Order: sequence, then C-alpha cells, then structure tokens
Amino acid sequence: MLKGKRGLQKLKLVEKRLKSHADELTALYEVSRSITSSINLDKMLELIVKKVATIVNADVCMIHLLNKNDLVLKTSYGSKRITCRLKGKLPLKGNVMARAVKTKMAIRFSEPRPVKKELFRSLLTVPLIEKENVIGTLTCCCKKACAYTKASEAELSLFASQAAVAIENTRLFEETKLNYLNTMKLLASVIDAKDTHTEDHSERVMRTALDIANILRLPDKQKSVLRYASMLHDIGKIGIDISILSKPAPLTREEWAQMKRHPKVGVDIIKRAGFLDDLIPAILYHHVKYSGGGYPATKKIKSKIPIEARILAIADAYEAMRSDRPYRKRMSRDEAISELKRCSGTQFDPRIVNAFLKYLNR
Repeated sequence: MLKGKRGLQKLKLVEKRLKSHADELTALYEVSRSITSSINLDKMLELIVKKVATIVNADVCMIHLLNKNDLVLKTSYGSKRITCRLKGKLPLKGNVMARAVKTKMAIRFSEPRPVKKELFRSLLTVPLIEKENVIGTLTCCCKKACAYTKASEAELSLFASQAAVAIENTRLFEETKLNYLNTMKLLASVIDAKDTHTEDHSERVMRTALDIANILRLPDKQKSVLRYASMLHDIGKIGIDISILSKPAPLTREEWAQMKRHPKVGVDIIKRAGFLDDLIPAILYHHVKYSGGGYPATKKIKSKIPIEARILAIADAYEAMRSDRPYRKRMSRDEAISELKRCSGTQFDPRIVNAFLKYLNR
C-alpha cells in the first residue's frame, strides 16, 4: 500500500513536470509565432514578458534596452510597486543588470532573509544578445527567496534569445520604413516644387493636421498616421502635367478628371511599399465630402470615413485657401475661417471644424 502511494506521488510529480515543460514549449511557440508574424516591437515585448512571468512564476518581468550608457525600461509585467523601483534609466554600473550586460552572462540573486528596503528577494536577469552584441536585459523578480534555479536560468535564456531576434528584426524593419518614407517625402517636396504656388504645401498641411489632432487629443498612433499621410497626400500628383497644376484659369472637364485621379494614384504608389497600408484611407478619402460627394466616388457614409481623412480634408483646404494660386489670390485668415464655417456639416466634419477654430482662436 505504501509503495502504491509513493508510486502515485511520483507519477503526479512527473505529470506536473511534464505539464510545466509543455507550458514552456507552448509559450515559446507562441512567442516565436508572434515574432514571425508581427512587426510591432512593443506588442512583441509585451507578449514576451507576460509569458515569461507566467512560466517562471515571477512577480515582475521586465525588458531593458541599451541606450548609449544607460539601460532603459522598455516594457514590464506584474507588480507595479517593484517596477516603479526599477523604471526609467539604469546606469551601466552599480547594479545586477549592468553586470549581466558587461559579462554577457545570466545572474541570479537571492536574499535568504527579508530586507525592509527591498520589495523582492529573488532576481534573475539574462542579457539579450544578438549577433554577439548585448542589446539589453530580460529580468524576473520574485518576492520569495531562492525562487530561481539553473532550470529557470535556461528557460529565461531561451526567451531572451527570442526577444533579441524580435528587437533586431523590428529595428531593421523600422530602418527600411524610415528610408522609404524619406524617399516619399522627397517626392512630395518635388511635387510641391513643380509649382511655386504650392511650395511647402504638404509641410504646412502636416503641421495644421497635427494641431487639430492635438486639440482632439488623438492617440499617438493616429497622429503618426496623420503625419505621414499629410506629407504624402498629394503624392499622386507626380503624374499630372505641370501645365495642369499651374494653369492660371479654371480646368477643363478633361483636366479636372485627371486632377481627381491623384488620390487613387497616390494610394497605388503607397501600396507598393507593402507596409504603409495604414496611410491609405486618409490619402484616398481626403477629398470626400462629409455629407457625401467629392472624389473618389464612394458609398461610405460619413461616420465610416476615417477621422484622419476628415482632419486632412480641413487642413488641406485651409492651407490651400491661405495660399496664392495661379487662378486666385490667397484668402485672408477671416475669409478662410468664414469658408470653413459655411462648409461645416456639408464638406467638412463640424466637430473637427470646431476643434480647428478653437486652435486658431488661441
């Protein structure tokens, strides 16, 4: 009977270890899958710290990245009390993480007795190494003493290698994206320069659009879309003849048909990049009227036109009214404001018009 009980206990222990190992493999698979399918560094790191904290029973899991002579907290999961003690910049000396960076080795720390000043008694940190270069650290903290073992260190090292790959891949992607956007920005300035009357138009539209976004308190992600969509909103005009762009008289029906094609042509250019799809709705619909009409023709109701396009429409129109054009002199500030008010509810979103007027009144 005793042997039976011991055998059952051993079986349960083996079962528990197998389940733990299965959980680790599942977590590693999920992280690996995310790395190959995602290009968002923040989301990637959030997933990693959450999974690591669960697997190694950490009260806190953090990723610090190397920035010149400091380690900067990039993301964390778990107890805010502990995180607050370690957030911000950490110097590359006088702390456990700095030692892990310099030695390129994992470091385990355990305090056998409770210490009033410390909020945790066990710490395990491993360096994030990509192509032999340390780029940061992955750290776990626990309130229990002796919480981490050699096995924990091996597990954390596996996750650290995944995190390092994610960071490097994302940095390469961001660099490629930035180079492409700079090329598009150059093209946009070439378009503006084709006609001295519209020089720096895209830059002014961008500043106005961001002013409106700040008044509306849009999140950073939408502001980023607005920034680049504003810079590239007229990119489709690169294929329009200069004689049409600078014509000192009303356009003919055929010329106007060419002009109305520029949002779609711009979108076709953006699509070729493969990673700027979030800019497409703003560029495509910035000439669509709030109450219907405009171009390109769409069946979208006003509530479905993205807010970035509605903001861009007002910023573009205001900057156009306040600039000299071949066929007219620029409007005064008061005249442009009166026109925005007149078209509020028809051509423009009233809420955004009010936000912009609020900004101008400041």
